[in-house]
Formats: sequence, structure tokens, C-alpha cells
Amino acid sequence: DPDLTAHDIAKSIHSFVQQQQGRAGLVIIDDGKWFRCSGKPASADKTKELVKTLKNVALECKIPIILTAEVDSQLEERSDKRPLLSDVYPLSPLGNMADMAFFLYRPAYYDENCHSEQEQEAQCIVQKNSNGPCGIVYLGFNGACLQFEDGRFEFD
Repeated sequence: DPDLTAHDIAKSIHSFVQQQQGRAGLVIIDDGKWFRCSGKPASADKTKELVKTLKNVALECKIPIILTAEVDSQLEERSDKRPLLSDVYPLSPLGNMADMAFFLYRPAYYDENCHSEQEQEAQCIVQKNSNGPCGIVYLGFNGACLQFEDGRFEFD
């Protein structure tokens, strides 16, 4: 709902965690650019308000919150299509305010000449982690089910 505010989201998360009697493991919010903060469409300042609110809720509820964001289509013009923190668009304050920033990347998506085993590969690129290491988690990918599978971690 594009009329949701940061306060509305916070109330919903608190309610959800209460309903789950503390057993909720994760909250994922898809595409934060659509939310309103203090009744106005999300802008850089309003995005900061949203992120601060979500961080507080995460601490209060003791639950991780993932906020997805678009990446700038300019990455399509680069030879290396792996997303960078600077590609987060249009919610640019996210990269600075997030405790952790990671991107999913599938090389086969960009390579028409990939081998069949490459079609089953994906990378979770951890570019920012305030509480741990950064690096790449190499994952298996099952395209038929859109499912990621266990992999291995390599530090930067």
C-alpha cells in the first residue's frame, strides 16, 4: 500500500511479532521506495526516517528486517554486472544507514553463452557488514523453483 508510513510499518511488525508470540524469525519489506514517511512520499530525508524506524523496531522486537531496494539500471552498461553499494537507487541513504548490505547476482542472467552448470550458480555479495566480514557466498540456484541452495563463503 503506497500510503503506508514508517509508523504504520512499525505497528504492523510489532503486531505480527506479538501474534507469533516472539517466534517470528524475519521480516522482509519489498521495495521501500513506495512508503510514506510523515505522510510524504519517500525522499532521501524520508528514507532516513524509515530506516531509523525499522532499525528501532528490529532492536525492540529482536528480529532482523530486510528492506529490498532497486539498483540503478546503469549497472547494465558496465562490463562487470555485479551490483555495487553505489547502485542502490533511488534510496541512496540505504547504503550508508544499513547495518548490512548484500546483493544477489546470477552470472548466467547476463551471459548468453554460459554453461549449464553456470545456470545453477548464484552469488550473495556481502558488500557491507557492520557486525562481521564481507565477501561472497556462492550459492546453488534452482531456476525451476526460484530457490537458492547452500553454498560456501569467501572473504574479501
